[in-house]
Amino acid sequence: MKKLGYLLIASVFLGTDILAVNAGIAQVSMYRMLLALCVITISFIYIRRDPAVSLRFNLQDNQFRYVYLIWLIIGVFSFIWARDSGNWMKGIFFVGVGTFTIVLTSTLMTSQRDLKKCFVILFSMIGFHQLMGLYEIMTNHYIWADLSGPVRANFSANSGARVPYTTFTNINDYSTLIFASIPLSCIILFNTNKKWLKGLSILSILSTLFLLYRTGSRGNQLALILFVFTLFILKTMKRRYLRVILYSICIFMVLFIGAYFAVPSLRYSIYSVVIAFIRQSGSNVYRINLLLNGFAFLAQSFGFGVGAGNIETWMVESPIFVVDAPNIHNWFMDILVAYGLITFILYTLMYLYILRQLYVSYKYSYNPFIRSSSFFLFAYVISFVASSISSASNIFIEWQWVLWAVIIAFVQLTEKKESENNIIKKGNPTISNVY
Repeated sequence: MKKLGYLLIASVFLGTDILAVNAGIAQVSMYRMLLALCVITISFIYIRRDPAVSLRFNLQDNQFRYVYLIWLIIGVFSFIWARDSGNWMKGIFFVGVGTFTIVLTSTLMTSQRDLKKCFVILFSMIGFHQLMGLYEIMTNHYIWADLSGPVRANFSANSGARVPYTTFTNINDYSTLIFASIPLSCIILFNTNKKWLKGLSILSILSTLFLLYRTGSRGNQLALILFVFTLFILKTMKRRYLRVILYSICIFMVLFIGAYFAVPSLRYSIYSVVIAFIRQSGSNVYRINLLLNGFAFLAQSFGFGVGAGNIETWMVESPIFVVDAPNIHNWFMDILVAYGLITFILYTLMYLYILRQLYVSYKYSYNPFIRSSSFFLFAYVISFVASSISSASNIFIEWQWVLWAVIIAFVQLTEKKESENNIIKKGNPTISNVY
């Protein structure tokens, strides 16, 4: 069953162009077929009461699964007030697929060996996209990308303008994927004794820097800076100062959202200040307008959200501020505006808990794999805030659900190691913390 799980993780990076089946109304990717097979197989095993597979949920060990399941349930009920049933179905499909992926991955990948294999698979598959991206830049040969004639002609005449696409339709989606290779390459580099694999990790980091430059994705370039800055802070800042910063950010967000809904004049003041600050033309103005529209939609829906997959519908039908595209371009705003305050608060608390657990594991674990992996994943989780503003809608990007499924499985592994160590310490207080 674990082998099927590994294949599932690898297949998501093939997209809907490689080894996919045309079902008429949609392309059925290898990942979706394998996910359906996994659900059927694990259900059959569970019905037979195989002790190797347990789907018994308890709040302490499965808080992540509960958050995503509540997210999915709220999304399903949002059909009641969603304007566009077609987009609602699309939103529910991707949240449902992502939720099942997270449940399956956290159920199957429970050991350190499992997670090491997962990281290698992720590293290898993103590496495939790196190689293909470099190939496209050098040869101007695009195997899967459906580029228009003028674009291809421009790339032929000006090799310096060529950018990679591989299986993606948007350059920012490709850039977001490539950035995710940075923490994975670092994890591989510091957790392998094989010189050839260390060399590949270094080459992967260098190629990522080049590809991020060629894509010109400001969100992911900012994420790279934030990633490096976070690593520096982790190495130099004491825990109590970092805790104060995280708690202060959390309190500020709660107070700001509360005041935003309680004081209408504050909303208009914020709009006026922001508009005055960015009074210019260009994509930056439209990005700000997307966020302002999102907050307005949230207020109009009384905090319940506009419904799964319905942000684009509202952006087209009821925009207050002028935008150039209907996609909100922000993972967190996508959750807040579409699925409402309850989902957003639960997700934010889970996000902060993941950061807290990764930080504790980095600071206090004597397990080299857990310590180094936590170090780089903490920086990625922080920098994802910037990376997630690049793509038009991260909710519909399946590989991100898989990556977060692996991150959550890793965090659950650190919890398991910590719990086992606490049991040992209770039995023998002289034993030090070695989880």
